[in-house]
Order: sequence, then structure tokens, then C-alpha cells
Amino acid sequence: MFRNYYKLLINVVCVICLLSFFPASSAKDVRLLNTLLDSVLNAHVKDGYVDYPRLKKNSRFQKYLTLLESFDPSVLETKDHQAAFWINTYNSLALKMVINGTTPVNAVGRMKFYRTTEHKIGNRKYDLNSIKSILEAFEDPRILFAIVDASYAAPVLKNEIYRALTISQELDDAVFAFVNDNRKNRFLPNLRIAKLSKIFERNQSMFGQEDTDILRWIGQYHENEDVADDLMDGRFKVDYLDYEYSINGRPL
Repeated sequence: MFRNYYKLLINVVCVICLLSFFPASSAKDVRLLNTLLDSVLNAHVKDGYVDYPRLKKNSRFQKYLTLLESFDPSVLETKDHQAAFWINTYNSLALKMVINGTTPVNAVGRMKFYRTTEHKIGNRKYDLNSIKSILEAFEDPRILFAIVDASYAAPVLKNEIYRALTISQELDDAVFAFVNDNRKNRFLPNLRIAKLSKIFERNQSMFGQEDTDILRWIGQYHENEDVADDLMDGRFKVDYLDYEYSINGRPL
């Protein structure tokens, strides 16, 4: 409890210092964006559950969204910085959509949520699907388990940002948490059935051509060694769970 309090306090102090250093109309340094978003996530996300009513009232989140509009992603020099930026951006814009009243709960909402609502970043506009396409270009399937579309079936949203310097470990942690979360995936060793998230089915080409390729990839991250061995050997039959679009937090 006290650890989270002091972390939040430090984030707030950093935000104040950075805001005093950078012009209000500019977001030339990604550190300012990261500090703002980190403080917001730490304040309003707990165990993946988002307090959307409080988030909507958070002035730091509104400041972050305003600065994001003027940030030029082309200044990010390394792939790790680019990947971390676009993951954080996807997750923050999904939060923005919810507090603005658009959710993926029904078919019409999903169209708006992923495809027809655009967000200004630098000199371009992006919808969530186009940001996902940018991330897919990194050809790292672990990223799929870092982006969160605000739905219950999505990976659990962290209460902190993804950071370039530690992103590989953070992505491994995200995959491990997702694979071993029985709300997202269920493994039945006695029946040799793996009930997998739709995320695997929808993005099958990133794992391989066959179900056995997906199982082999998942086996690297399963916490049970016996189950992991059977997954790696393709001994499970794959069945896909329905995707639950209900919102991952306290509703407005």
C-alpha cells in the first residue's frame, strides 16, 4: 500500500517538474508522455481493473492525450522505443475511447472502437487497427499480449507503462501472465484439450500455419512443466473460447 502511494507521489512530482521544463504546447520528449501516463495507470488501474469514472476526471490523462496529438513518433530512434511507444499509445487510446463513451461491447461499437474513430498523433490520424498493424510489423507475437482493447478477454492491463529499456522482459512477463490466466486460457491435461483465447486464432499467422505451431509457442510460457512438454509436442486438441467484450473495469 505504502509502496504504491510513494510511487504515485514520485510520479506526480516528476510530472510537475517535466511540465515546468517543457512548453505546454509541445511534446518533443517521450519522457513527458511516459511520466504522465505512468502516473495515470498507477492511480486508476489495479490488477487489470480500471476505474473509468475516476480516470475520466484525471487532468493528467487529459494532458497526456493533448500532448500525444502533437508528438512526432519519427523522433524515436530504436525499435524498442518505437514498440514501447505504440503499445502505450494503443492502450491509452482504448482507455480514451471508453471514457468518451465508445466501447466494443456490440457490433456497432466495435466498428467505431477499432476502425472508424481516428486519433491524431503528430501529423497523422490513426485508428486502433492501424496502430495494431504498426505493431504487427515488428513481427514479435509477444506484443499481442501487451495491447489491451479494454475488454474482459484482453490481456490484463498493467498499472504502469511499457519501457524501452526493459521491454523484452516485460513482453515475456505479459505472455506468461496471459497464458497462465485461466480466465483467458484453459488447459485440460486429462482430456488433452487446450481452450485458447481468440487472440491466438485471430493472429494465427504470427505463430505458424498449424495449431501445433501455436501450441509449441504457448508451451514456452506454461508454468506447469508436464503441460508445457505436452504442448510442445502438440498433444493437445485446440478449441477456441468466445471473446468476451464486456469492459475491464468500473463502468461510467
